[in-house]
Amino acid sequence: MTRFNYFLLVGFLLLGSSHLLPTIAYSHGFGETYDLPIPLAYYLIGAGMTVAVSFVVISLFIRHKQLSQSYPHLNLRRYIWFQIIFDNFITVSILKFTTVLLLFLVIITGLFGNQDPLLNISPTLVWIMWWVGISFISVLIGNIWAVINPLKSVFEFWEWVYAKLIPGANLSFNIPFDRSTRLLPAIVLFLCFAWVENVAPHSSTPRAIANMTMIYSAITLMGMLIFGKYQWLMYGDPFSIFFGLLSRLSPTEIRVRNQDMCNNCWNCNTENHCVDCYMCFSQSNAVEINLRPYATGLTPRYGVSTSKTVFILIMLSTVTFDGFSETTLWSTIINNLYPQFSIFGSQGLIVADTVGLFMFPIIFIGIFITACYVMKITSGNAYSTLRLSQIFAQTLLAIAISYHMAHFFSYLMIQGQLIIRLISDPFGYGWDLFGTSDYQINIAIINARIAWLTSIGLIVFGHIVAVFVSHLESIRTFGNHRQALMSQLPMVCLMITYTVFSLWIIAQPITSH
Repeated sequence: MTRFNYFLLVGFLLLGSSHLLPTIAYSHGFGETYDLPIPLAYYLIGAGMTVAVSFVVISLFIRHKQLSQSYPHLNLRRYIWFQIIFDNFITVSILKFTTVLLLFLVIITGLFGNQDPLLNISPTLVWIMWWVGISFISVLIGNIWAVINPLKSVFEFWEWVYAKLIPGANLSFNIPFDRSTRLLPAIVLFLCFAWVENVAPHSSTPRAIANMTMIYSAITLMGMLIFGKYQWLMYGDPFSIFFGLLSRLSPTEIRVRNQDMCNNCWNCNTENHCVDCYMCFSQSNAVEINLRPYATGLTPRYGVSTSKTVFILIMLSTVTFDGFSETTLWSTIINNLYPQFSIFGSQGLIVADTVGLFMFPIIFIGIFITACYVMKITSGNAYSTLRLSQIFAQTLLAIAISYHMAHFFSYLMIQGQLIIRLISDPFGYGWDLFGTSDYQINIAIINARIAWLTSIGLIVFGHIVAVFVSHLESIRTFGNHRQALMSQLPMVCLMITYTVFSLWIIAQPITSH
């Protein structure tokens, strides 16, 4: 069996077991609406104009290629307080051990606990603390998942045991990925996860979550065994890739200053030393943990592969569909198209939602490629459409990240409070281990007005950052300021359009207009 067929087999196996997998059991909203002081259209126009004005200002004042190649950073390892509190074996070991325990807690409580999602801790741990919580930490602090990933810790433990039993032996087969398809398993698995999150019905029970966790754990451990720990985590594991991309916006990075090691690393870019390569980080002593300005990790250093471009667009499109599927417009579309899916009987709505979910990435990829084609023409045909898509795909990360945070902000703040009650009664058996089992969710912690204003700020900020990064990338790519400016016109139009569209989606469940 070829590696390509192996990847497809993994994807189909996961899809085949999708009836075991959970969807989010909670609403993203809070049941109230907010009467806007001005019509929604004014907000949308204002947000679009803000992005447009930011493009003009950035174009006028940022003209130097050097700005796109470096940024200030401070090595935190120089400070003894950082070493004592964070950068030591004990702290890291406690964090790793805790996440391994939480992994087993999800499985045990899911299999043997109360099957009410609101009384069992496993749905809250997976969908709120992990999926949403780690996303926010990745953006606001850094790529903590690369350190605390429990499956990585479990595999490292078995590596250590294997090395003790057979000195000098390597537990992994280290089969290399085909460069042209090496992100295929990550793309397939991420699409499966998106289907589970947005479409799969009647699967929010804790037992289903435990089954999902075990299936994903088996795939991940097998992937690390066959392809090697770091190779699988960098190219095969969708969540390591996802959280790593989110952390590009964060104020921290790891930087290896061992040029010989980075020159021999198949993952590194050595233009400005090795940045955020966790394989080199684990093998070198010449390592910095740097504090940097927010969003500078998005500044251009190198283009991404075609498959990474696709992954980024899937990130953006699936979270957009998550919000769009909650709007009345999507309900109207489904109602009009439902007769076409009646041949599937009671599963017709599931099929319709599935078609919508998988159409969104196709539409987003088509729109982005079209924008890159127009960019190719306006820039004087200096680069091919494919090359421009690879170069500018990472500029969309700020948009994907800001929308992800805006979409889940109220969900985290309100539904995240469930963990306070559930830590006292994780199985739902009526325990009160820490005296918090009677805690009631405080929905007043955030209201629709705060959620709406926060969403506006996050989305507009994300698009301004995207405009800034895209402009830096265009200067680095084309060199000539006029050519760079002309190349950005289609990209800015795309960003303005998405600003308006994403704010309209966010507004639907929390505003009346």
